[in-house]
Amino acid sequence: MKGRGRLAGRSGLWKSRGGIEHYYWVQQTLQYLKKIEFQALPEVDDIDIVAGTQGVAIEIETGKSNLSGNLLKLQKSQYSHLFMLSTNKEALYKIEQIAAGFPRIKTMHVKDFLKLSKDLNYLKHEIYIALEGEATIISKMLNSLIGSIKRKLTP
Repeated sequence: MKGRGRLAGRSGLWKSRGGIEHYYWVQQTLQYLKKIEFQALPEVDDIDIVAGTQGVAIEIETGKSNLSGNLLKLQKSQYSHLFMLSTNKEALYKIEQIAAGFPRIKTMHVKDFLKLSKDLNYLKHEIYIALEGEATIISKMLNSLIGSIKRKLTP
């Protein structure tokens, strides 16, 4: 509790639901995302970190919480890029066992996620591919609609 008290005394920084380890990795991940110009916020929609504009949702997992519940929460969210990051190898092993039933969620150790800073375009590229796919679908729908309207207007 001594460490928590010190963190809480620093301008009221302690607002995380988890322990100190959880808080530390949430803060490190937030800093990383801001470094790559994501608009990341903590504790949005009961999810540890959300960069809504970029469609990213992240849960930081120490292995001490309800893993299945957190995976289900991510899966049900409206965000398109879902990550569950572990803070230790044991938690990662547990997550990977359960996450097999959640194919939309990428699992990895939080340090591996942060190493992606060497290639800052990784997440941006992932999002670009997803948006490009959605744009292609929308374009096809519009072309189909235009074709349908033209057929109706042609005598």
